[in-house]
Amino acid sequence: MKSDHTDRTRTTAKNVAKPLELTVANRKLCDETRDCIRAHEKKAVAQIVEIGKLLIRVKDALDHGAFTKWVEAEIGWNLRTAQNYMSTARNLADKCETVSHLPLATVYQLAAAPDQVREELVASITDPAKPPVAEIKRRISDAKFEAREVERRKQEAEAKAAKDAKKTPEAREAERKRKAVAEEEDKERQRRAQAEEERLTKQAAVWLVRLGDLAPEMLRAFKRLGPARVLAALEKVNETPAAAPRKPETLTLAPSDYSEVASAPPADEQLDELDLSAAFGDREAA
Repeated sequence: MKSDHTDRTRTTAKNVAKPLELTVANRKLCDETRDCIRAHEKKAVAQIVEIGKLLIRVKDALDHGAFTKWVEAEIGWNLRTAQNYMSTARNLADKCETVSHLPLATVYQLAAAPDQVREELVASITDPAKPPVAEIKRRISDAKFEAREVERRKQEAEAKAAKDAKKTPEAREAERKRKAVAEEEDKERQRRAQAEEERLTKQAAVWLVRLGDLAPEMLRAFKRLGPARVLAALEKVNETPAAAPRKPETLTLAPSDYSEVASAPPADEQLDELDLSAAFGDREAA
């Protein structure tokens, strides 16, 4: 039977090794041996299928629980091995040639995968000699994770239903009211957030009009330096009016002014408030 190590070794050698320079006799010997090994590899899955069919026949004939004891006592296998063989027989009996070059561990996983996933993966093997092993393993892993998640959600729903069934009518009514209040509070928060966003958008339009020709330069500063640094500079000037120019000026920022961008806070930092209308108003009044 083909092992994972053997499969990886042969694949790696095939992909990276250069053809050996052999004598005619040795080349013939190596080619014949290679073909014989690959023939045995193909037979491995077929043999597993045949053994699986035999195991299924015995399992169907024995009483419940007797099959496991028989497998362990008389075959010398654990139940998992027998299950792998039987699953392969049930689900891949007519696909032996297609999956013959897969590692056996992957064959077992493929046999145990959900029907739709298994059919899609088998169909993806267009060249049995070069199956997409990595992709097949990834898809099987994803399917297992999804199956576990479905089972977990199912168990949680069943546990909740059982818990709810034990509650008194008064407790269920109280919980319903709590949920209704929580949902209403959440809707109110969303309405407030939307209203705040609309108010800020309108205020931003007013600021841009007031800034006039300075608006493009201010926007560039916000993007390059980050809103936190620009806001800090504006607040500093606002706190010391004497340092502010008496009339609006267009200040050209040199490239060196942006040299510390890497250390600045992220440009998409969220600000709780950005109300500079008073500062602009003071300057206009001045």
